[in-house]
Amino acid sequence: MARYGAAVVLVGILGAAFAIAFRLLLHHGLGLILGTGDVLEGFAALPWYARLLLPAAGGAVAAAISMLAVRSPGGHGVAVILESVALGRGQIRLPAVLLKALASLAALCTGGSIGREGSIIQFGGGAGSLLGRWLQLPARETRMLVAAGTGAGFAAAYNTPFAAVLFVVEIVTGVLGIDILVPVALATAIATSLTRLAI
Repeated sequence: MARYGAAVVLVGILGAAFAIAFRLLLHHGLGLILGTGDVLEGFAALPWYARLLLPAAGGAVAAAISMLAVRSPGGHGVAVILESVALGRGQIRLPAVLLKALASLAALCTGGSIGREGSIIQFGGGAGSLLGRWLQLPARETRMLVAAGTGAGFAAAYNTPFAAVLFVVEIVTGVLGIDILVPVALATAIATSLTRLAI
């Protein structure tokens, strides 16, 4: 039980750390490509043809990276989290999640209009899955770690711990019980606190 409790705390920390790192990489990527961390300001300074070509090039790079992610085992999108909690043993492949995050960064840094939140949420679930396997936790506890990590990612991405708990309880698990509520609430509180401190 102590290992499981420590894993819940760690998944909250990892969810926040990834959200912070993702935002920093995005800011620096925008600065490198556009000369500023602000997309609108950067694109306003570009010539008209660069405004057309840059998002297209970024989209092509993101598509190529996404193809690698889709080919790697483990599926894709937040639907993988739902499936791993509801039907599986909490198995999410972190390499595919990281490739998708890289694809998101490529698109966002070149003016693509996709959200950054999906990558952060999926990383939280993937971190929970990895910790559960690494600690050799039972399938039920691993699934709860995936749910807690998903909540941590949601809370860190949107800065909304209560909405994160509701999302996990209503959408991801579909179950309201103390055994799921406590780890999810703890992980989301940790992720939100750390993200607020850093940003």
